[in-house]
Amino acid sequence: MSDELQALRDQIDGIDDEIVRLLHARAEVLHRLFMVKRAEDAPFANPERERAVLDHVTRARGAFPPAAMRALYRELLRLSAVVAESSEEPSADAVALRWLCSPTISVMKPYVPGKPVEVLERELGIKDAVKLASNENPLGASPRALAAVREMLHTTHSYPEGSSYFLRQALAAKHGVEMDQIICGSGAYELLELCVRTFCVPEEEIIHARPSFVAYDLAAQEHGVGEVVVPLDDTNDFRYDVDAMLARVTPRTKVLFLANPNNPTGAYLGRTDFERLVFDLPPSVILAVDEAYFEYTHAGDFPDSTRYHNARERILTFRTFSKVQGLAGLRVGYCIGSPTMIGFMQRVRPPFNVTSVAQAAALAAIDDHEHVARSRQLNLQGLAYLHRELKRLGVKTYPSQANFVFVDLGRPSAPVYEALLRKGVIVRPIGGPQHLRVSVGLPEENERFVRALAEVLA
Repeated sequence: MSDELQALRDQIDGIDDEIVRLLHARAEVLHRLFMVKRAEDAPFANPERERAVLDHVTRARGAFPPAAMRALYRELLRLSAVVAESSEEPSADAVALRWLCSPTISVMKPYVPGKPVEVLERELGIKDAVKLASNENPLGASPRALAAVREMLHTTHSYPEGSSYFLRQALAAKHGVEMDQIICGSGAYELLELCVRTFCVPEEEIIHARPSFVAYDLAAQEHGVGEVVVPLDDTNDFRYDVDAMLARVTPRTKVLFLANPNNPTGAYLGRTDFERLVFDLPPSVILAVDEAYFEYTHAGDFPDSTRYHNARERILTFRTFSKVQGLAGLRVGYCIGSPTMIGFMQRVRPPFNVTSVAQAAALAAIDDHEHVARSRQLNLQGLAYLHRELKRLGVKTYPSQANFVFVDLGRPSAPVYEALLRKGVIVRPIGGPQHLRVSVGLPEENERFVRALAEVLA
């Protein structure tokens, strides 16, 4: 071995010794950090902080490539939680178990749906409970859809047509687009997640409002994508702040999610402000418009995002059959976009993701205009009743373009929610510590809710 080679090896050994010393010092700080977070009841893993660390360590350029530095630090961050949570040397099993899932998923909170009627009745021993928690159509499913379901039941031994061909054909005709501009999914939720999975990488970010539909949070967390949250304007009926949303756009922004109307507040973005997003967002940003409640809207300046697809290349419209068509239990949704964007989403769409029964029901529901009209009329009457009666009780409500009312109780909502459960009325505590979301039900269900709330607040 030459003297030069030995000298280089000695130099590497010295550097390795320094790296090991620094790793031990880092581990000591991590353990103290863990103890502080545990005392504050805060999760140790913080995806946003981890992204900041990755950005920090790759900022300085040198002989070690940034991509390799990022990969190295990802492994270090994965093991950091094991080291921090251990008062002694972690076992091999503990280290191996840490690889079971990614750090972002390990801190996720699963989606919590509204409590089912059957569960409440079993838990509390009550009968005839009413559910005004999940924004379902109180009239039920489209009659035409139910007839189509009965006709399709004999085919359930076969796999469905994988691309939802006939459903996409009908939707394309309805919206005046080509079939390759539509993708169908198991509810709009699947397609919202598919948007993040298809177009985002961990180094990028999504923008969304809060409070809003939790799917945007969950999709970002699932894929380790950064979140930029823009609070709604609580001094202006929880409306969107377009100036704030545009101000938060950076070169890292990949998707801006807009629930219009918004869930859980019922507020909407009017045509003028919507067009600011269409025309002022950088061309690199995908404007993802979630219009789950579109058929319930009644404002004269409510924008139909499908009419802006010729004005902006990177725009996606998400719709669902779960709401006004009443097919929530069958899970059918769709997304409209450019052939290029939809083509990429089709590559990662799960096979056979929309059942044959669901496809047939949705196809029939498209033309059931009478059911949609009846549902809209019932909803407008229910909204007016709830706003009027809640005002009489001294409870603040907010204008709604959807099939629910967002309520500020002026007191903690959790005890009120629990008390309503004991009276057989299920609503949704969501959007803030003093807030409830109340779905519009049948007239007798709305009346029962108002009576029960009056008793609870008395």
